[in-house]
Amino acid sequence: MYTATDLSKALSISRETVRQWSKHFKDFLSATANPPEGNERRFTEADLRVIALIFATKQDGKTFADAKVRLASGERADFPEAARAALSSDTPTAIVTAPARIASLQSEIIASNRLIADIQERLLESVKLNERKDGRIEQLTLELKEAKDEISRLNREIGRMSK
Repeated sequence: MYTATDLSKALSISRETVRQWSKHFKDFLSATANPPEGNERRFTEADLRVIALIFATKQDGKTFADAKVRLASGERADFPEAARAALSSDTPTAIVTAPARIASLQSEIIASNRLIADIQERLLESVKLNERKDGRIEQLTLELKEAKDEISRLNREIGRMSK
């Protein structure tokens, strides 16, 4: 994995540009490229291909909108060989991947919590709907009993009249 500094040095762009691209194109990058506040950005090999496409698009004088269209269609670019040679990754892999995995798991937890909240809300709506239905069933049962009682009363009255 690579840092924003690694990318800025390799592509001769500022760290701020890397940060802005990471935010603007976050839908096409890994969670580690846009970590929670206080965590360092880390870029995967797949992220490098996204950044390479953005870089090439900008080099061609195109806009962010053009880059987004290309990325949305699945297009990616190879990281320039000269720039790849400038990349340094002297940080041990375990140190780099642990924060990335944590950030990824944190994102999954947030998404799971949103899903749980949505399911709980839908469950509450279902319970309320069932309560209304139960109340309506009780009301109809009472009306049915009253109707049966009325029929019984009318039958008794008919019986007395026919004697």
